[in-house]
Amino acid sequence: MEKFKDIKDAASVSAFPGHSRITLTGNKELMMCMFNMKAGTRVELHQHLSAQIGYVLDGQMEFFDESGNVHAGGTGFSYAFDPNEKHGCVAITDCTFVECFSPSRGEYDN
Repeated sequence: MEKFKDIKDAASVSAFPGHSRITLTGNKELMMCMFNMKAGTRVELHQHLSAQIGYVLDGQMEFFDESGNVHAGGTGFSYAFDPNEKHGCVAITDCTFVECFSPSRGEYDN
């Protein structure tokens, strides 16, 4: 993983329609990614070993957990999930957000 990268040199990866990710920088302990999601795109309930924090740069999103709790937030909204905490989200409008993971998620190392 590159420790220094200009976003214009970063590759965008699409996991599924309406969703794209750019891995910005990081090391084995911490990584930062930028995501774009089209309105209506949903990331289903999932979990991973990494702690996750995020910040919505633009747009409106809803985050949900396995208990059915929903947290809505737009531009300027931040959030955190513990390791193995089940969570998901849906883009209410087109969205751009940044997330950091610790430790780094190997599947996002591109």
